[in-house]
Amino acid sequence: MEKEPQLPDVPLILDLPVKPADKPLLEFMARAATVGRPLATTPGVPPERVAALRAAFAATLEDPDFVAVAAKEHMEIRPMTGDKLAAIITGLISTPPDIRERVKAALQPKDVTTLEGAQGQPR
Repeated sequence: MEKEPQLPDVPLILDLPVKPADKPLLEFMARAATVGRPLATTPGVPPERVAALRAAFAATLEDPDFVAVAAKEHMEIRPMTGDKLAAIITGLISTPPDIRERVKAALQPKDVTTLEGAQGQPR
């Protein structure tokens, strides 16, 4: 959904030239890729509890011990706000069924007999 600062010349999937009818497919795929590994809770959690959880998560990301361990493990930490994540997930959930079905069909494996491995054997 957003360009990588280290790769400013690499186009986003949303920048690809496609037919207008196919643009929603790319938007769905871009949203899905953006979600990453979300942390969530159950529906109906009181707003003050959600705020406390989000504050604790943000504090963890600034904790020197956490940052040091993440760096040692070569982990890339790229958090997003809870509001932004909620908006992305809402967009995914509210995607019309016909678009979801087209994405599902597009992601189905193709005929494996056309995908040959190094020894000429199907993978």
